[in-house]
Amino acid sequence: MLENAGALGDTRERRSRRSSGRPRTCGHGLMIALTATNLVVLMLGLMQPLDIMLNGLAIVNLIIAAGIAVEFCGHYVWFYAKARADWCFRLLLTPIVFAFANSPAETGLTLDDGLDELVTKVAAANPNTVVVLNNAEPVLMPWLDDVAAVLEMLYPNQEGGWATADLLLGNSVPQGRLPVAYPASLASTMTRNPDYPERVATESGNATFSEGLDIGYRWYVHTNTSVLFPFGYGLSYTSFEYSNPNFAAASPSQQQSPSGLNYEVSCSPDDADAVFSVSFKVTNTGSVKGVEVPQVYIGPPADAASTYPDAQFAAIALVGFANVELEAGASTSVSIGIREKQLSFYNVNTTSWEVAKGERPVYISKNAEDAVFSGHVQV
Repeated sequence: MLENAGALGDTRERRSRRSSGRPRTCGHGLMIALTATNLVVLMLGLMQPLDIMLNGLAIVNLIIAAGIAVEFCGHYVWFYAKARADWCFRLLLTPIVFAFANSPAETGLTLDDGLDELVTKVAAANPNTVVVLNNAEPVLMPWLDDVAAVLEMLYPNQEGGWATADLLLGNSVPQGRLPVAYPASLASTMTRNPDYPERVATESGNATFSEGLDIGYRWYVHTNTSVLFPFGYGLSYTSFEYSNPNFAAASPSQQQSPSGLNYEVSCSPDDADAVFSVSFKVTNTGSVKGVEVPQVYIGPPADAASTYPDAQFAAIALVGFANVELEAGASTSVSIGIREKQLSFYNVNTTSWEVAKGERPVYISKNAEDAVFSGHVQV
């Protein structure tokens, strides 16, 4: 989820008429915002591939089963955008636009032809518009400030229709987090930055990548470049608060929380036991059950430039996260371990991994750019 949220009507206790045993393989959508309603219009382009259409029909069936009216307004993108948006959607409480992006990021970060215009036209007629995205890579959202919500489903596979409807209706809680940063503009991406002319291969056929480990979300943090949505971003139908941070030089197994929750994330299966434990309290401050995904990041050693002049350290790096499900008003203690491998760098001179000694900054965050608490550990 990517902004404030509420389901399409109070349907959390309402079950659909489909089999309750149907597996849901993709119920971890990313929500941007939703608003309560009792009338929905679904806009399904008939020229979309069969699997997308079948997912769309699943959404329709589940929404109808929940007792919400569904109205269709035509079939074609240009028909919506140029002819019917003004009067058709002004009468509806919540129009839903399904938008797709099938072009590779190398050619741009836009939705398929006509869809940005479609969203803009519908949102102008009805600001309560919700956008559901199906895309493989980040997209720009020039209409973001004009819509009520964006549900990022990426490519949710065969159960995408059921999962999308469950998330819109509140039968499931959005709990996904962005696996990449969404740039604010095409020009702000690293590959279009004039400071990196080496992106173009030389006559030798080689291209140098001088940013080192600061790639992806790390590059945006390193260069203080604004993004549309940072790596690890996502919202729920409720809100969470963090408290009581502690950065301890002890194994998470020795820092077991009273509730029995003990989360560890490893870079690889063969990592040694965690050498530091980052613990804190998470509270669901909203009115419904939800899932929070707290994240722990580390920075480079304070004296890295002088102590390890030949080593590379990322400006910031994710070392652990947790999935914490809490009822409304409930709290729990969470412990996330930092392993020795995550504090190490590869020494090219000795051809081995070496622990970087010194003081390392540690951040308890909601995403790569929203640190709730900061501390340090002495390695």
